[in-house]
Amino acid sequence: MPGNHDERGTFHRHLLGGSGDGPVNQTRWRDGLRIIALDSTIPGQSHGALDNQTLGYLRTELSAAAPDGTVLALHHPPIPSPIQPMAQIALRAPERLRDAIAGSDVRIVLCGHNHHEALGTLGPVPVWVCPATAYRADVTSTQTFRRVPDIALSRIDLSEDGPTVTVLAVPAP
Repeated sequence: MPGNHDERGTFHRHLLGGSGDGPVNQTRWRDGLRIIALDSTIPGQSHGALDNQTLGYLRTELSAAAPDGTVLALHHPPIPSPIQPMAQIALRAPERLRDAIAGSDVRIVLCGHNHHEALGTLGPVPVWVCPATAYRADVTSTQTFRRVPDIALSRIDLSEDGPTVTVLAVPAP
């Protein structure tokens, strides 16, 4: 799925082998687990939003339950960052996403964008904001965005009891 620094047309051509400049929304399956990636980017902007086309796509995909549930991924988190500059470029109108997934089989919402890990909920659904693989943001610096020179990955394990998230620190080069 694209992030706020990606160009949709290039993403379509070079990564998906197609054409177009509309939202890059995709569904993939891993056995009975459905993974939906939504395009929350707005060309030329840093903040995110889910347009009507994308929300329609999501509702259509969720209209039938997946045997093992659904993982939903998008770039812009629907939960706030403690870093004010990141909070200002978050997903706008997250309640639209909350309403679209209400009562569905979505087990977790995965996001990036903030360059720091965070946990929250969207309605009853857990939201995990993954740390960054380029650099991390200093969450103690709430008024300005300050980089710290380490990176991390997230491991997400899904069980019948729910998701378990583990942060894997990667030594800085």
